[in-house]
Amino acid sequence: MKKWIALMLAALMLLSLIACGKAEPAPLEDVSLADTVEAPQEEPAPEPAPEPVPEPEPAPEPEPEPEPEPEPEPEPEPEPEPEPEPEFFNQLTGEPCDEEYAMRRPLGLMYNNVQLPQQRVQCGLPHADIILETYIEGRATRLLALFKDIEGIGYMGTLRSARIDFARIAHAYDLLYVHVGEDPAYCRPWMHANNMDDLDFQLHGETWFREDNGVDGTENHLYTTDELLLDTIEKGEYRTTTEIGPYFNFADGENEMLADGEEHSIVHVTFSDYQVSSFHYDEETGLYERWSCGEQLTDYKDGEVTTVKNVIAISTVIGGYPDGLHNNIILEGGEGYYASEGKIIPILWKTDENGRFVFTDPEGNDLTVNVGKSYICLYDKSYGTTWE
Repeated sequence: MKKWIALMLAALMLLSLIACGKAEPAPLEDVSLADTVEAPQEEPAPEPAPEPVPEPEPAPEPEPEPEPEPEPEPEPEPEPEPEPEPEFFNQLTGEPCDEEYAMRRPLGLMYNNVQLPQQRVQCGLPHADIILETYIEGRATRLLALFKDIEGIGYMGTLRSARIDFARIAHAYDLLYVHVGEDPAYCRPWMHANNMDDLDFQLHGETWFREDNGVDGTENHLYTTDELLLDTIEKGEYRTTTEIGPYFNFADGENEMLADGEEHSIVHVTFSDYQVSSFHYDEETGLYERWSCGEQLTDYKDGEVTTVKNVIAISTVIGGYPDGLHNNIILEGGEGYYASEGKIIPILWKTDENGRFVFTDPEGNDLTVNVGKSYICLYDKSYGTTWE
């Protein structure tokens, strides 16, 4: 750059000489570029400072994804309202029922039960709510079968005559006592003296019929049906309601009294040398099946087995009346056993001021009986109850 400036200055001087008279110019001294005066150089303008590059704005932080709103907890299902406690019960079994059913007066039918031939032709017993077995003459037994409702049963029998001890029990529980005649020496006077409300088939010939069942003796052929009996009750205007309460202290749930009971599969109650009633426990159903003298008994007409939830075997003293024929069963109390759910425990029994049974454990606490049907054996204390 400096060299170019010097050359330009020399050219300007030469031109000025030519313009002033065109005299011959004096010879120029050699001027070397080295001798030239360097013109002051302009400082180069400072390059403008580069504008600061703005720092890139930081990328906005991604907005956090909104947390999902928690799903509302499902509203708890409303607890089902507890079912109202039943107000009314079948007083024979403890099963809940309506008021009309609870107030129905039970029937008590006298069943023939002398020996196996008579037992094999029995009808209707699988529908009984309670069966009571005890003695008539000698060591033969008879049954008092209690029914809360007989509608739809069909055949019932064979039926036999009344005895004083059965009549006393039927009267204590306000049963409509159904029989075919009665012992004239002791039973009939007692029934009349106590205004017994009973239904005697001998006075209602239209209520029964005889059917040959292969057993010797026409006294073993007498049957009735639910329709015939209900028709006679209606026409005879018999009282059909009762105010008697529960026959037992029924369990409300698990029966703790049986916790320490002895386990068994069969209970045998011996009434005599020729009558042993047995009850075989079925674990699947929780019920006892009725047997007699080693044979399972079934309904003569439909083959149904008699089953019960409870077996009560109680012993007593069997006395006699002055005629030397009829038994006097002492209904004051004694010892016994209660079996249910495959367990058996010792118990005590007595009758109250109304002649009804009272059952307790050996310490005197009321016996708790499971809800369901029952079979009561009232036997001579000289015999016994065994189990296996």
